[in-house]
Amino acid sequence: MELVFNILFHLASSIGLSEDNEAFALATVQAINAARRPY
Repeated sequence: MELVFNILFHLASSIGLSEDNEAFALATVQAINAARRPY
């Protein structure tokens, strides 16, 4: 999952999100984890 975080971080940086890139990546990873969590 760290690889996904790094990819999202660099994607957000390239898009131009400077302050929100880490928060965006964390939120996306959390969403992925929630979606993959078995119920």
